[in-house]
Formats: sequence, C-alpha cells, structure tokens
Amino acid sequence: MSPRPLLRPLQAVARRSLLRNSGFLMGTTVMTSALGYAYWLIAAHSWSSSTVGFAAGAISTFTLVGFVFSLGVAPAYVQMLPRFTDPAELDQFFSSGLVTTTAASVVAGFVVVTVLPSWAPHFHELRQAPVAAAFVAGCGLSTTCVALDGCFVALRRSSGQFGRNFVFAVAKIALLLLPVLALRRPSAASILWTWDVALLASAIVAIVILERLGMHLALPRRSGLRRLFVHRHTMLGYQLGSLGASLPPFVFPALVIAILGTRQNAYVYFTWSIAGVLFTVSTSIGLALFAEGAHREDLRRQTRLAATTMTAVLIPMTVLVLVFAGRILSVFGHEYAAHGTMLLRIFAIGALADAVTNCYVGIRNAQHRLVEVAVLNFVMAAIALGGAAVLLRTWGIDAVGWSWTAAQATGCVWVAVMALRGAIHHDDAHHDDARHDEIRADDVSVLPISAMSAATKTT
Repeated sequence: MSPRPLLRPLQAVARRSLLRNSGFLMGTTVMTSALGYAYWLIAAHSWSSSTVGFAAGAISTFTLVGFVFSLGVAPAYVQMLPRFTDPAELDQFFSSGLVTTTAASVVAGFVVVTVLPSWAPHFHELRQAPVAAAFVAGCGLSTTCVALDGCFVALRRSSGQFGRNFVFAVAKIALLLLPVLALRRPSAASILWTWDVALLASAIVAIVILERLGMHLALPRRSGLRRLFVHRHTMLGYQLGSLGASLPPFVFPALVIAILGTRQNAYVYFTWSIAGVLFTVSTSIGLALFAEGAHREDLRRQTRLAATTMTAVLIPMTVLVLVFAGRILSVFGHEYAAHGTMLLRIFAIGALADAVTNCYVGIRNAQHRLVEVAVLNFVMAAIALGGAAVLLRTWGIDAVGWSWTAAQATGCVWVAVMALRGAIHHDDAHHDDARHDEIRADDVSVLPISAMSAATKTT
C-alpha cells in the first residue's frame, strides 16, 4: 500500500499555518513539560522538598519579573514584524526591543532581590550572593527568551521556538546532574544556575536560527530606539493584556510560600506543571490565532478551525488527567500524590473554561481590542489571586485550583455575553482597517506587506 494516502492528513495540516504553528507551540510545551518532569524528578530526589519549593518559587518569581519587564515587545513583534519591508529597519526594531527589555529586566531583578526578602521572610535565601546573582541573571535571560519566541510566532515559524525550548529543556537536565554528582549537599543556588545557563544556551540557538530566517541582531541605533518608542501605546496595550493572563501562574508560588511555606509550594508547583500540558493546548492555538489575524487571514474561518482543534485535542487529555491524576503525581513520590491529586483534578476541569477565554483573547488581540483583553485578563487574575489569598489558610493548596477555575468560569460568562450580543466577529473588517490606520499613523515607514512578501518572510 502506498504511504501517500496516510500522509495526506499530515500534509493538509502542514499547509494550514494555524494548525502547523499551534501544533509546534503545543509540541513545545508538551516536550518541555515532559523533560521538565524529568528535571524536577531529579531535583525532588536530590534536594529536600523545602529547598525545591524555594527554588521553584524563585524561578517563578524571576520569570514573572522577566515577563513584566518584557514591556509587550513579544506581542508587538507578532503585530509589527510582518509589516516591515526594509530589512535594515526590521533588524533595528528587533534588536532595539531585545536589548531594551533585557536591560530593564536586569535592573528590576536587582530591585526585587533587595526588597522581596523583607516582604516575604521565606525568601531570605535571596540575601545570599550566589542566589541573588542567579535570580538577577534569570530575570534578564527570561525576558530575552520571551522576545525571541515572539519573533518566531511573528514569522509563523514556531518550529524555531520548539528548537529553542528543546535546547533549554535538555541543557537544564544535563546541568542539574553536575551539582548532584559533584556536590555532597547542593544548594538552591545550583538549581537556579542550571536554569540560567540553559536559558542562555537556548537564546544563542534562537539567535542563530533567526539569522538564517533573515533577522539579524545588531547594535541598536537611535532610529531603532525611536521607532520602538513610537509604538509604546500598542506595546503597553499588549503588555497589560498578557500580564493579566500571566499573573496567576507566576504569583501563585510566591503567594503559597508567603502563606503556607516552601514545602506546600513544591506540591503546587509540580501539580501546576503537569496541568500545564492541558493549558498549553488552548494557549498555543489562541496565540496562533492572533498571528493569523496579524497576517490578515480570514479570522472567522480561522476561529472555527481553532475551536474544532481545541475540542478534539483537549477533551480526551482532560479525561485522562481526571482518571489518572494520582498515578501521574506518584511518579514524583507518594508525598506529591497525597497532597496534589485533588488539585490536579481541579486544574483539569478549569482547563476547559481556560480554553474558551484563550480562544477569545486570541481573536480580540488580532482585532486590536487591547483594552478589552486587558480588562478581561485582570478581572480573572484578581479573582484567582484574591480568592487564593483569602482561602489558602483554610482550604490549603486546593484553594489555588478553585480560585483559578472560578476566574476562568467568570471569563466564560464574559465571552458568552459578547457572543449573545453578536459582538465577537461583527467588526472584524472595521478593526482590521483601524489597526492598519493606527500603524500608519504611528510610523509611516511600517507598511502592510504584500502576500508575496509575507510568503518570502515565512519560508
């Protein structure tokens, strides 16, 4: 039998950029999650749960700092990079964004290591020089990688993002084995440094890949910085929307450490990492949907395709997690399964509601409805974090799951109201024209590129 009929479904997927790119984005998270389990499995058996809990909290915190001070550059890349026609101007916009946000994150990291231990005594280890240095480096490198991943999404070449994250995931496992084998009592600092060095290696790989795709890192000039500043309102809008969505997963660890301690945070962190495989399905498809809109694709048709794909992939995965939650967590040890099984099931239920809001946010970002996205995401973040802060002492770590799920359910109500009003796709054409008018008003040299130019950029 000829293999060609068997390959036709894969060829059909490859021809659809939304499916191809969302597939790579999902594959990225599945791969990094699988290798991440191996990483934390080694850590769980080599360090105490309190040390692992502190390291997980510190990593989440410096990743949050890096994300906050990415200043909306990654989504701005998705929106803006497809519209440059001059390669030199493209390189300057890319380089200016990367250097500016990385520097801002490093400065912010210094501030956090000075202030955070006084606010949260459980973070007292940040006063140690090796831990503080690793934290600050992690802030800058996290921002760098966020920006580089945004470039791959903008070019609809998420395979490059997969490659960067693969290098990161493999390198941090290899590096983690060094302190385990070489040191009698490895500290939390050794965990943080393995993360940093792996981020650095993956960033170098990403820059090499982007060079081959025609994007070159250059010394930022005044013209590039001025162009970046011109788009500050758009970048701020995207940053606020993205920040609202990202606050809960980044703040939950610090909140749990501050209220319940590092050991309880280890249970939450491992459980959230496993549930992240479910969250990534809708997050990846929503991001790919945003990229399709930025390339002026038929958003209504792409939305139907995205919803169908989410349903087909997410529901079977959710059922598996609900049934085998305890067994999945038992891989890390009986201690983690005993404390996290119910929490994992709560997250699995919430992932279904999360899919609805992620798809909606992708649509609204593509339509340039940035204020609505920011308001929606901050409302959900306030419910999730506020509920957890109030309920953690009485409900334990399950409060994190219930608060987050309630926030996503609230978002679903928002989406349902907008759908009943017929407001989701009613003004696609209007906002597409308005978005391009705004871009031309911001900078007349950033023009919509032709279909031929777009094809050249992404092949």
